[in-house]
Amino acid sequence: MLVSNLSSGLNFGGMFNDFRNNVLAKRLLSLVSNKMSICIRKISRNRAEEKAFTRFLRNKKCPSSVVLDEAFKKTQAASQECNHVLVMQDSSDFVFAKRGDSFRSHFGLIGNETSRGFKLHSALAFDASSFQCLGLSYIERIYRSPNTQPPLPYNTPIEEKESMRWLRAGIQSKKIFAKVPMVTIIADRESDIYDEWYRIPDEQTHLLTRCCHDRSLFGGGRLFADIGQSQLQGHCLVPLQAITKIRQPRTAKVEIRFKELNIKKADKCIDKKAPKYVALTVVEVKEVDVDPDVKKEEQLHWRLLTTHIVKNMADALQIIDWYKARWNIEQFFRTLKSQGFQVEGSLIENENVLGKLADMACIAATAVMQLVAARDGSANNVPCTIIFKPEEVELLQALEKTLRGKTEIQKNPHKNKSLSWASWVIARLGGWKSYSKSERPPGPITMKRGLDIFYQTKVGWCLRRDVGIR
Repeated sequence: MLVSNLSSGLNFGGMFNDFRNNVLAKRLLSLVSNKMSICIRKISRNRAEEKAFTRFLRNKKCPSSVVLDEAFKKTQAASQECNHVLVMQDSSDFVFAKRGDSFRSHFGLIGNETSRGFKLHSALAFDASSFQCLGLSYIERIYRSPNTQPPLPYNTPIEEKESMRWLRAGIQSKKIFAKVPMVTIIADRESDIYDEWYRIPDEQTHLLTRCCHDRSLFGGGRLFADIGQSQLQGHCLVPLQAITKIRQPRTAKVEIRFKELNIKKADKCIDKKAPKYVALTVVEVKEVDVDPDVKKEEQLHWRLLTTHIVKNMADALQIIDWYKARWNIEQFFRTLKSQGFQVEGSLIENENVLGKLADMACIAATAVMQLVAARDGSANNVPCTIIFKPEEVELLQALEKTLRGKTEIQKNPHKNKSLSWASWVIARLGGWKSYSKSERPPGPITMKRGLDIFYQTKVGWCLRRDVGIR
């Protein structure tokens, strides 16, 4: 069962210890969600409301952690009937100025210290069986110094490093999904940290991470050479999605190897309690018979480390499918940036205010991800009221009639008033044509555009209903 993470599902109660702040928080999140924007001037009804929102955002007694905690509770409630939850975590830089700009010179240096802004680390949860988006399980904003800092000493504990965010996300996700039988935390190469491999996993929680380092093996040898020389287990075809300006969509033929290896304790790990090695399974996915037009850097070669046991090809293919699902967190960040909520386009100079709005945009963006996940019909038994209010469902029904085509393929194939049915309507509003099965499925930007049009249409719909225009 899914539970909406939008403001209609959030109940702040007396957590702000002020009724007015509770009302403002819910109202602001509702507007960010409905208008798909964090521009206060744009979403406010009038000057008075704009000032009220600004005071609320600047109020240090109203941290965004309160709003996020309520969103995390909704994610927890959504997972009650799940047997296995996939948690995708990743970081993304949000750039607001170049280093040489005097504008926002107080913002921290990010990336290769050429830009100013903050780093946002998020964890997004999905039901492993249906791949439906459950919501957020972690958000952290990381601020750096506005001036160049010397590198940390070699013996700095991980608790004092930025990389601790990967462990914090895992620890919190474990708490949120404590009652779920199995949780798999999935991440890219930056999360390949020895401390994480022995601190996070338990009987319920597993890790799946793309290998970054050619690690030493306990007893001798190196990881890359060992798995590369192991027995070939089989071949399969892996569809690869397009990455703008980097990769065209294609299907890669890959060979698969897997083996359990004992990974030796990393030299950088200074924790005296750390074990001398951790036993992990390595699944190598290497592209073969590569088309000459495919550049070497675009060729697929994954070495996936996991705490899951892999006994056969079916298990290995499952690991690959789970890792491919990590693309959802990339799409989530894309929804927040230039083509979506345009967080980086904000002109707000106060880092704390900007951070609060970015957190609210993250909560609102989960609705977009829920619609994307439902596009294939997997949410036919999920009511669309988890995102839309009853009166909005009525508008969806009216719009759906105008969006149908004459052929079967141009008609909504999903169960009436289900989340998949609503996803089809929003995708059509966003410009998806549904003319053929070969057409690219609607992504988060299409859904975001569709929601923009939907909520703009709602204004006229409500005006006609309430004022009685004929």
